[in-house]
Amino acid sequence: MSHTPHIQSHANDYGSAYMAQHFEMIVETPKNGQSRARNMTSAPLERYFRRDQITKFQYEAGKKLHADFLYAGLSPKMTASYKTLMTGRLASSQGSETESRLEAQERFRTTIRDIGRALSPILIHVCCLEDTAGDWATLKGRKGRTAQIEGMTTLRLALEHLAMYYGLI
Repeated sequence: MSHTPHIQSHANDYGSAYMAQHFEMIVETPKNGQSRARNMTSAPLERYFRRDQITKFQYEAGKKLHADFLYAGLSPKMTASYKTLMTGRLASSQGSETESRLEAQERFRTTIRDIGRALSPILIHVCCLEDTAGDWATLKGRKGRTAQIEGMTTLRLALEHLAMYYGLI
């Protein structure tokens, strides 16, 4: 009876062959010693950074904007909240949590306003809604390779302004 190597015996734990072919997967071994696969292409911003299409400062600025967007509760809701039914009050009426959320909303709105109407749409599209720069340019009427090039060029410019705004560079 032959034994297969340990890595091959757990290959299914790292996703399907489709995932291995179409996504950038890395295998990590955290402190607990159990290795796991992580999809590094889940968000376009991460993918652009891993492929050296944007700088570290641009990436950090985009992640900071994304964090404020999420913490402010501005992301599209996919399900209903049943908290009101269970507690009899709105979830947003919880004191300091509400204040923090309102502060995040104000930071996000101020940042978008200060970046300007020309560059803020691509930041929202890529950093917050996690669509690609090429998709943004396609929505603006560009086609094919031109959309990808124009989208990445505009994204780099917008992220550079955002990084300067946050004082990262």
